[in-house]
Amino acid sequence: MVIGGNITIASNPSANLAAPVGALGREPVGEESRDNKNSVFKPVEQATDTDAGARINPKGEQREQGQQTQQQLDKKQVLAQERADQQVIDQLSARDREVRNHERAHAAVGGQYASGPTYEYERGPDGVNYAVAGEVSISTGAIPGDPAATIDKAQQVKRAALAPAEPSAQDRSVAASATQIEAEARVQLQEERLEERRVEQEEGAREREAINGDDRSADSVTRGEQTSGSANDGNTQRESNQTSDAASEFNRRLVDIGAINSNTSPGNIISQIV
Repeated sequence: MVIGGNITIASNPSANLAAPVGALGREPVGEESRDNKNSVFKPVEQATDTDAGARINPKGEQREQGQQTQQQLDKKQVLAQERADQQVIDQLSARDREVRNHERAHAAVGGQYASGPTYEYERGPDGVNYAVAGEVSISTGAIPGDPAATIDKAQQVKRAALAPAEPSAQDRSVAASATQIEAEARVQLQEERLEERRVEQEEGAREREAINGDDRSADSVTRGEQTSGSANDGNTQRESNQTSDAASEFNRRLVDIGAINSNTSPGNIISQIV
């Protein structure tokens, strides 16, 4: 079989089997045939380093290109993960601000009836805890025996419940409860005021009755004094009349015995004697 038109390989099978290993390449120097010396083909074992590199480099370049491609993919994945983490952090930060502002508004307006805020946290990709929920406890009970104070408290609780910019459903429920408590306290306060007015009216009536009783007693005393005075005047008049009669009788007797003139007015002698 002719290869390249220059090298002839025997077609005898036995010859091929007996051929030495070196037959595949060049024979030792001096033993080469003329045809082998003139051949342009080079045996495999005599290939230069440049030729070997030419055969290996394409695979090396592929490996290098593969490594670069994997690095690029890894970098893209890292960047994508960083962007996703930052998005989560931004959302948690916004939620944290919203929750804290919400609960602080409750506590500030609730005053003495509100507790301090408490929070629930979630750890972000950056290792920071962010508040994602919170609460403030508010006392909504009535103040025993003081409906006016209960009304003031209910109004403050209602303002505290609705203090955040966006009250939750629970906040609105607390506000409604405070409104109900305020209404009940107003009814109680109205009843107490009516009772106080009734008591005042009863006390006023008793006072007026007492004053009228005193007036009646005074009238009775006056009338009694007037009656006594009239009786005394009658007695005096009677005594005066009796004195006058006695004087007249005495004068008459004096006239009878000639001691005085009959023209003398009755009582003159008595008056002079007295």
